Amino acid sequence: MKLTKNELRRIIREELSLVVETDSKQLIKKAGGSEKKFYDLLSDTENSMGDTKYYQWLSSELKKVGVSKRVDKYSQADSEETLYKKIK
Repeated sequence: MKLTKNELRRIIREELSLVVETDSKQLIKKAGGSEKKFYDLLSDTENSMGDTKYYQWLSSELKKVGVSKRVDKYSQADSEETLYKKIK
C-alpha cells in the first residue's frame, strides 16, 4: 500500500502527538520559570502536534486550571498568556 505525502504527514503528526502528550506544569518546570523559554516550548509543542490538536490541548490545559475558553488561531496568544499566568 502506497501512502501519499499528506497521509504520511497525518500519520506522523498523530504518532508525535501521542509522544508529546505533556502537561503544562511539566513545561513550566522544563522552562525553569523563564517566560520566554515557556513560550518557546509551547511553540515546539504546537509544531509537533499540529494546529488543531494543539488548540484542543491548550483548551484542555486551560480547563484544568479553571479557565473555560475556546482556543483558535485568533485567540492563541491570549490563551497561552493566560495559561502561563495561571500555572506560574
